[in-house]
Amino acid sequence: MLATFTSVTAGAQGGRLTADQFALLTERLRNSSAFKVRLQAALLLGAAGGADAEPVLVTALREDKHPAVRAAAALGLGQTQDPRAIDPLLSAMADDDPLLRGQSEKGLGQLAQSVPSGALKVWEGLARSPALVQARGLTVLGTLGAGGVPGLCAAASVGNEGAKGLAREELAKLPKDQLLAGLRETLKLKDADLSPVAAAMLGDQGDGIALPSLADAVSDPTQPQAVSTEARSALVRLAAQIDPASEQRRFESDDPQERMRAVLLLSVKGGAVAEQVSLKALRDGTLRVQAAGASAAADLGVLAALPKIKALTEKEEEAPILRVLQIAARRLERKQSASKVPAP
Repeated sequence: MLATFTSVTAGAQGGRLTADQFALLTERLRNSSAFKVRLQAALLLGAAGGADAEPVLVTALREDKHPAVRAAAALGLGQTQDPRAIDPLLSAMADDDPLLRGQSEKGLGQLAQSVPSGALKVWEGLARSPALVQARGLTVLGTLGAGGVPGLCAAASVGNEGAKGLAREELAKLPKDQLLAGLRETLKLKDADLSPVAAAMLGDQGDGIALPSLADAVSDPTQPQAVSTEARSALVRLAAQIDPASEQRRFESDDPQERMRAVLLLSVKGGAVAEQVSLKALRDGTLRVQAAGASAAADLGVLAALPKIKALTEKEEEAPILRVLQIAARRLERKQSASKVPAP
C-alpha cells in the first residue's frame, strides 16, 4: 500500500494524475477502511486531480465518517480550481467541527484566488447562505487582501444590512495599499452595483494615487452611468490632490489617454491652467481628446471655446463624439445668453 501511494505521489508532483492514478485514488477514497489512506487520497486528488476530482471530493466531504478525511476533502476542493466547489465548502463552514470549518475556510480562500472572478463567485454563494456562513465567508475574503476587495464591495453594495456592515468592516481592516489596489481593480469591472462603491471609497481615501483610475472611469463611455457619477463625485472630493502643473505636463504626453486624463482632472480643479488646456484640447488630433476638451470648457464656462466647438460639430460624424460636442455647445450657449441678460 505504501509503495502504491509513493508511486502516485511521485506522479502527482509532476503535474496532473494519469487516468490510472485517478482511478486508484478514487477507489481508495471511497472504499478503503483505513482513514489515513482515505485522507491521503483526498489530498492527492485535490492537488493533482483538477476539476474531475470535484464530485469525488464533495462526496467525501459530505459522507465520510472520519472528520479528518472530511477536512482533507475540504482542503482538496480548494485546490481543484473548480468553482463548483464553492457551495459545498460554504455549507461545510457551518459544521460544528472546528477542524472541518478551518480547512473549509482555507480551501475557500485558495479557490477564490485560483478561479477567474473568484471573490465575486464566493460572494454569489454567500448571498444565498445563512448569516453565520456569510460572516465567516466575508472574513475569508478579508484575508485575501486586494484580491478579496471585489467580493467585499459586492457585499457592501447588494448584501443585506448585516452583510453590508461586515463587508465594510473587512474593507476597513485592509492595509491601505491593498485596499486601494483592490478598489482600482473593482472600478475596472464596470459593474453597476459594485464599481460605484469602489469609486466612492477611492474618493474617501483622499489619496491622489486614485486620480487616474477615477478620471478613466468618468471618461469611459462603456462605464455604467452610476459609476461615472460616483467617480466624478470622488474626483471633486480629491480636487485638493490635483496639481495643475503636473497635469499640464501630462497633457504633453504622446498617449491620448494621458491627455484625456489631464483635461478631465484640470476641469475638476479649475483655474487658468484648466481653461488653457481645455482650449488646446479642442485642437488635439484625437477626437476623444477634443470631446474631453469640449466638456471641460463647458464645465469651466470658457465662452471662447464656443466657436471652435460649433465648428467641430459641423465636421464630426462619429455619433458619440458628436453628442458630446453638441451638449457642450448648448451648455456654453446658455451661459453666453445668461451673461447678456442685463442686471435688474
